[in-house]
Amino acid sequence: MKRLSLYLGLLGVLLVPVAAIAAPIPWVGTADYSAGPFGDLADGDLVGPFDAYDAGPGVALTLGVGSATVGSTLNGYFQSYVTAHTRNSVAVAAPNLNTQGAASAGAGYELTVAANFTEEVTAINGGQSDFKITGGRFDLFLDKSPDYSFGGDSGFTNDGSILTGTVVGGGGNFTTFPFFSFGGALIDIQIDSYDPDVFSPDTIASGLSVFTLQITPNNANFLAGVSSVLGHPYTASSDLLVVADGNLDLYAVPEPLSLLLVGSVGAGLLVLRRLRG
Repeated sequence: MKRLSLYLGLLGVLLVPVAAIAAPIPWVGTADYSAGPFGDLADGDLVGPFDAYDAGPGVALTLGVGSATVGSTLNGYFQSYVTAHTRNSVAVAAPNLNTQGAASAGAGYELTVAANFTEEVTAINGGQSDFKITGGRFDLFLDKSPDYSFGGDSGFTNDGSILTGTVVGGGGNFTTFPFFSFGGALIDIQIDSYDPDVFSPDTIASGLSVFTLQITPNNANFLAGVSSVLGHPYTASSDLLVVADGNLDLYAVPEPLSLLLVGSVGAGLLVLRRLRG
């Protein structure tokens, strides 16, 4: 099962164990963005080897928080951009990756993240609400025109998705006060597909992606110009809008152990083979 997890929180990073039987195998490989959905991205880098993406500050919006009751279904949206590729937490060169955005198309390319999710409120205690995640979608886009804009709510879903997944579960909570709010959610995602022309080897199985929501006065200027996320308007009196960042760690599909028993008179041959792409 191909899975990744999103953790949305305020006070730190939650490391989530993946796989009940064995530790996941890190995927280490390259990404050729010139051979992506367009096949002609002249400024696309060949990046690697790397094993993770580092995302920059993004925006998460949850609608209807102010009027939620137990049993309510809320919709959430998130958008961000990739700042770096890393291997063992060390940055890997990607010279043409434009992480600043621009008013118009420029040289290079950008990698953007867009996600939506639904959540059901399961408990309310004072200002705290608990919820479970019930569905949604996640995409990593390769955009040949570096033009994302949080204030304009644009440029995050342009061109082609090179990795996509379905939200299959999770949960969390949020707390609201008169002058500030905080919260977090663990969102499990099954990866449905990725572009084998971009990623080599094409053995990506899962990822663990940790996004930390930061709701502090230092982020007031960042959010000041944001009025919608992924086309969904923000209403201050009823919705929760926060700044988020994080990373996406990639894991590889281990080839199954192949056991071959060959019988002979009084003897047998055991062949144990483990393949890894």
